[in-house]
Amino acid sequence: MKVTAIILAGGMGSRMQEYGKPKQFLPLGPLSILGHSLRTFQDSKKVSGVLLTLPRENWDEGCELVKREGFKSFVSFVEGGNTRQESVWKALESLNYKQATGAKNDTPDIVLIHDAARPFVTKDMITKSIEIAVEHGAVIVAVPTVDTLVESDGQNILKVLDRSTLFSVQTPQTFRFSLIWKAHQKALESNITNASDDAQLLLRLGQTVKILEGNHDNFKITRSRDYEFAKKIRKI
Repeated sequence: MKVTAIILAGGMGSRMQEYGKPKQFLPLGPLSILGHSLRTFQDSKKVSGVLLTLPRENWDEGCELVKREGFKSFVSFVEGGNTRQESVWKALESLNYKQATGAKNDTPDIVLIHDAARPFVTKDMITKSIEIAVEHGAVIVAVPTVDTLVESDGQNILKVLDRSTLFSVQTPQTFRFSLIWKAHQKALESNITNASDDAQLLLRLGQTVKILEGNHDNFKITRSRDYEFAKKIRKI
């Protein structure tokens, strides 16, 4: 069984521009933010390689980082799109290319889709996600919501939601390749081009998506305070 991870590193981090470079390239101890995810996927021994989505203008920096941090033989690149959905689709197309052209089938059986800005993913999350995806087809990592959530019209509360049924979605999200490929194809056929989440595309097809409970340390570095908190976790 072949397992490939797609790591999405296309975001420019508009809320962290003061650092002068995309957030995934920022240092976090001996490795970059991106490097921590790469290291965990490599160390899992379950993943055969990573396909990294990057804007074309960041390829040189990305290639240098991968080489410098020791992942050159583990990582390949594909140009990212203008949206998360487009970036995932380009990665899936790249993975499906050999099969589509009649060459030797190198398409993975399982794909994990992960945000580059989540450096605290664990080997246990990766292993369990793969196991669940093999059995059930699709699984996301998520954590129970700890805050009370409300639905509003922008100014007024319309409804207080039952938080016992609510989860905050993280990554990786893990799928049988055939399922996520079909889900993205059907989305494009329906003119859906800006989905913020891959699991929702599976739900449109009536596919059950399992939940693997993650942990709150697997947060996404979005703002400067997230980066500073990540450095405290790494004791930097």
